[in-house]
Amino acid sequence: MLKITFDGSIDYIRSGSQGFDGMYTSEWLTNPISRQIIKDIDNAEVLGNGAVQHPFLGVISPEKLAGGIKILLAANMLPEEECKFGSDVMGDNCLPWLLKISEKKDILLLINHCLQMPEDMHTPVLFTNNGKIVDNEYDFTGEMLYGWLNLLHPDR
Repeated sequence: MLKITFDGSIDYIRSGSQGFDGMYTSEWLTNPISRQIIKDIDNAEVLGNGAVQHPFLGVISPEKLAGGIKILLAANMLPEEECKFGSDVMGDNCLPWLLKISEKKDILLLINHCLQMPEDMHTPVLFTNNGKIVDNEYDFTGEMLYGWLNLLHPDR
């Protein structure tokens, strides 16, 4: 399950580079899910263990992949207990994949900016600040705003 937190005091992987560069193995790139993530997010193709064909950058090393892709690959490949990430480098286009991966393991995501749940997604998401579980765009957006409001005005 994807678990959303607004608690910045937790220990989490702050960037794609922190959770990917120097940690990944060839399997992180070559497994079918990773290949599809890279294709969906950047329209890029894995050529082999150490090369990715990017439509704008040409042939690049995996370290040059976008931060959101790196977080998704780490979420897919790291053991569940290490799946604690910040949302800093993740765009809304990453959320569908994060939700799919969270169907197989728990992932804790520290929210640093508002993300929008896709309209057609109905995967349960737990908000740790109040224990609510939501599974639709409307409730997800409401809980995101409620969480941010409590960060800005904790006395409310």
